[in-house]
Amino acid sequence: PDSLLRGDWLDVYHQGNNLHLAPLQYTTSTGFDECAGIKTKAVETKNKTLLLLRHAGLKSGSYPSIALANDKIWPNEKQDFTCGGSRYSLVGKGDIQESFTVSEDNGKESIFHVVANYSLTLTDAAGRAFTLVAEESFQDTFIKVLFVGDLDGDNRPDFIISVPRGYEEERVLWIPSREMTEQ
Repeated sequence: PDSLLRGDWLDVYHQGNNLHLAPLQYTTSTGFDECAGIKTKAVETKNKTLLLLRHAGLKSGSYPSIALANDKIWPNEKQDFTCGGSRYSLVGKGDIQESFTVSEDNGKESIFHVVANYSLTLTDAAGRAFTLVAEESFQDTFIKVLFVGDLDGDNRPDFIISVPRGYEEERVLWIPSREMTEQ
């Protein structure tokens, strides 16, 4: 990790309702993964880091999050929001194969769906559509929108989305608006 994290890396984390980008400060630790049977080396930060970014167009600072009604957008669900004075819609599509009630970490119960052929699409005020996420299947997990807001100053939404394909995987995607291509 030390050789990979040289340079201007940013630690991306939530603090209150804002997303913070700060110069990366970290330590490393070694361990052993019993399940995989291999030695591990972990990067540890003082924050609850969502991801580490290294991008010339981003600057340290605090960025307001756009609140969504729900951080999970299941198939056949739509969430509208405003960014930079324009309206946008997020739409989930896919096949719900099974549904059941689960207990969350906070003690609340919610409905969980087993989903296949999923996509999350962003539609802007001009009607242009952009696919943010497309996954054939998930193993006991689902996507979660971690951040919507303008990180690069172009008045369009950027996204940070957790997209694990399996329950033992952690995969977080940063989707900048400047790099989105229309469908």
